[in-house]
Amino acid sequence: MAPNQDIDWDQATPVGNDRKVAKCNYCAKIVHGGITRMKQHIGHVAGQVEACQAAPRDIRELLKKHLIQGSSSSSIPNLLSSRNKRAFSQSFKLKEEGLGSKGVDPYIFLSKNNAGTGIKGPIGKQIGDEYLNEEMTDVDQYIRSIKHKWKTYRCTIMCDGWSTWIKHPIINFMVYCDRDMIYHSFIDCTNKVKTVNFVLSLMDKVVDSIGEENIVQIVTNSESSMKAAGEQLMKKRKHLFWSPCAAHCINLMLENIGQMKSIKDAIKQNRRITSFIYNSDKVVNLMKAYTNNIELLRPSITRFATEFIVMESLLCHATELK
Repeated sequence: MAPNQDIDWDQATPVGNDRKVAKCNYCAKIVHGGITRMKQHIGHVAGQVEACQAAPRDIRELLKKHLIQGSSSSSIPNLLSSRNKRAFSQSFKLKEEGLGSKGVDPYIFLSKNNAGTGIKGPIGKQIGDEYLNEEMTDVDQYIRSIKHKWKTYRCTIMCDGWSTWIKHPIINFMVYCDRDMIYHSFIDCTNKVKTVNFVLSLMDKVVDSIGEENIVQIVTNSESSMKAAGEQLMKKRKHLFWSPCAAHCINLMLENIGQMKSIKDAIKQNRRITSFIYNSDKVVNLMKAYTNNIELLRPSITRFATEFIVMESLLCHATELK
């Protein structure tokens, strides 16, 4: 499967192995503070970092919109209705944020204000001990409820390969059953060659831990070693099936289709049209007036999918744009 990447890293390049330091792909400026600070640099968000003067206007507006949407979407849970300490604690993630047990978390302060008078918020020790244990209990119960369905509905094993922010290759294994999916395990493949036998041994271990009788198929990307290991697994375990990841296959198909001359020319025309529109606020506002506030640029995880989504959007609104 395709790695889970931030789409905005297409606009910047990490310096060394530290993603907290990045170089702008447009003006080559070195920016400290990670991808958010780089978005502020390219998106011309005042007061944070010097603005990039070389980025295209459509990219600038897009990243600025992402920052605004990200800020508005991080809402604090409304506790006025439940007034329940258990629900109150769910908005706090001190352990994840690395704060001490007595540290002051701004989320606590904001949540207390939203809760109103009469609500005494939990202290850091409660969140890190009592409520964290309750969360773990809830997760364990959820996982057991899914495992209980394995014999009835059977499972699909999903194998996902990607790289960490420090470039360590990782293989994740997830279990899908009856519209629910849980994380099973991961393998750090650093300094290991992903040969067919190596990948097959990993698949065998996962199948044995879940139970061969509870599994229908295993899904991986179309990488040669994954494909060969999947075929070997089918020969070894006769009732199991190997399937390539549909999303990965579609992405590869789009990449190949995009190399065709007629499609490549169409993509270039799409870019000229969108650049013309998004280089002027007046033209953008005029466009939205005719498209019912629908954006033409709708970024996807992969560049190839984005190009075809934009093409579809232009075709759907061809009459309005004329």
